[in-house]
Amino acid sequence: MVFILFVSAHPLVIEAALLQALDDDSFLLIEATSNQVDQFGGYTGMTPADFYQYVIEKAENVGFPVEKLILGGDHLGPNRWQHLNAEEAMANADVLIAHYVAAGFKKNPS
Repeated sequence: MVFILFVSAHPLVIEAALLQALDDDSFLLIEATSNQVDQFGGYTGMTPADFYQYVIEKAENVGFPVEKLILGGDHLGPNRWQHLNAEEAMANADVLIAHYVAAGFKKNPS
């Protein structure tokens, strides 16, 4: 089983990754960071559910089999909220992780 991994929310990178994985007949793991995608929209303006749907649609548009697509989250701890006190940062991290899981993010193909 071959995996390709990308950590990006850029549309051209996502499309290139999908096309490469399609060409290689491999699984594709795309990870979004907590700065890119969070419960408040991150710098992409997308929540985890938005990003999940966005990537699924891109996969379908290029003919990549969604059963070979895995979406994960990178740096899903309190680092995103260093400007807050520890209690608030951890509370935000808890909600962030819950949003990622609820949207369908995982780190394995099952």
